[in-house]
Amino acid sequence: MELPMEETNKVFSLSNPEELSDIFKGAGFKDVDIRPVRHLQRISSIKELLLHQKEMASGMMGKGLGSIDDEIRSRLISKIKEAFEPYEGKRGIEIPGESLLVHGTK
Repeated sequence: MELPMEETNKVFSLSNPEELSDIFKGAGFKDVDIRPVRHLQRISSIKELLLHQKEMASGMMGKGLGSIDDEIRSRLISKIKEAFEPYEGKRGIEIPGESLLVHGTK
């Protein structure tokens, strides 16, 4: 199995509650409490999502879309649209997610 690019690893580096707790405790926080908070990311359309990613030079998808030829880009966009179809509804695209809320005292 090939390991993800370093950029990808950084995106999820704080997703482990135990590691996140250790980081806060190491920074001097006490009584560290971590709670998952579920949320929906709403995007008006797949077109909006793709435009946003393309415009964000630091985004992984934006970098990728800008560096491939037109035929491959068209196929990729078609696959991305297909992948997001289950999340598309009357209100646009709703992608479920979860964030970790951290609380501690100093």
